[in-house]
Amino acid sequence: MSRGGIRLCRKYGCGMPFPDGLEGCKVLDLGCDAGRDAFVLSQLVGEHGIVVGVDMNPHQIAKAEQYLNYHMAKFGFMALPNVKFKHGYLENLQDLNLKEKYFDVIVSNCVMNLCSDKRSVLSQAYNHLKSGGEMYFNDIYASCPIPESLKENNEFWGERFSGALWWEDLHALCDEIGFHPPLIKEVNPVFLAVEELRRRAPTCECFCLPSADPPPKGLRFASVTYRIFKPLNNAAAPKAAIYNGKLLNCSDTWEFTHDLVFKTGVPRNISKEYVSILETSRFRTRFKFQEVIDKKMIHEHTKTNPFDMIPDPYANLSGLVGYSI
Repeated sequence: MSRGGIRLCRKYGCGMPFPDGLEGCKVLDLGCDAGRDAFVLSQLVGEHGIVVGVDMNPHQIAKAEQYLNYHMAKFGFMALPNVKFKHGYLENLQDLNLKEKYFDVIVSNCVMNLCSDKRSVLSQAYNHLKSGGEMYFNDIYASCPIPESLKENNEFWGERFSGALWWEDLHALCDEIGFHPPLIKEVNPVFLAVEELRRRAPTCECFCLPSADPPPKGLRFASVTYRIFKPLNNAAAPKAAIYNGKLLNCSDTWEFTHDLVFKTGVPRNISKEYVSILETSRFRTRFKFQEVIDKKMIHEHTKTNPFDMIPDPYANLSGLVGYSI
């Protein structure tokens, strides 16, 4: 079946990995499955852009390639297809003959939690991004480190809980690799039913059963959309940024992060970290920059705990855990 010209296929995502300003961009889709997101991205980058999808599952790659001509014909790109797929591991992109420092944007939809070596995934993404490029990705994150007993449970891995990265570790990895600090775009709670966890994890102490390594108190999960940028110039200074309203469907305002929204034509004082990103990324043509207007009103970059952004709606309800154990 199809919807809006896109043939639907199986996809196990947890978000919408489609940032603004993709026209003409070279985009790498990490964990593309059967190609749903890649085909959406194909329309967003247009005839002058390119999308490369990578997945470790050869059956999913075969399914994506099965519908490639269908979508290229629908989008009018048959003469010069703008999508291709590669079978391989996200930790080993260097084995796929992809150009380093080539992609404007890398996206991923709830896949990195299934990778055992997340540092390698982020490091490979860094190597394949242009300077000023962005990694825009959704994933399941934990409020604290995941104990080994859960990491060793294959079913929890498949459900994307065992491999969830502690949000603090994401910041540490980005700093180590050389990315700008992660910026939050959106956060949503994730939860499971107690009966389902009993069936899948009969050793959890939280169900009054024996366990050598019970889940820590307060363990929560959330779906978080992050954007991280590869630095080009760290010598920026605070400036007033004026958005020109020319991003698609963002003529009046543009939400860059959850707490930084630009109104068209209105100067917004931003810190040197944000200036460094906006002046060197693909968004640079969407802004004019000038001296700050009031140094006391500069929007500073701050490290944000995603779990502070969402209340726990199940704290006083029995029968639901996973979002809050």
